[in-house]
Amino acid sequence: MSTGLFYLRKSQQAVYASIFGLGLEERNFKNSRLEEGGAFLGLQYQAKIDNHFYLGIRSRVYYVISANYFEAVSLTPTLTYVF
Repeated sequence: MSTGLFYLRKSQQAVYASIFGLGLEERNFKNSRLEEGGAFLGLQYQAKIDNHFYLGIRSRVYYVISANYFEAVSLTPTLTYVF
């Protein structure tokens, strides 16, 4: 089981069209104060497949505290070698 905190500074680019033409908008921390903070909770399972190798999966759930919503769920396969 793992827990932790994270801090993000986003950078966004958008292209928009109107009757006056096309435009490009860039938002980041410097001009729009785009930042978020949150926490994650993770679980991991591993199974021994050889004398030195373990195959597993790691899952994490990310919660953005500053905006009060769940951001994402990640599933990551893992392969561990033990000397």
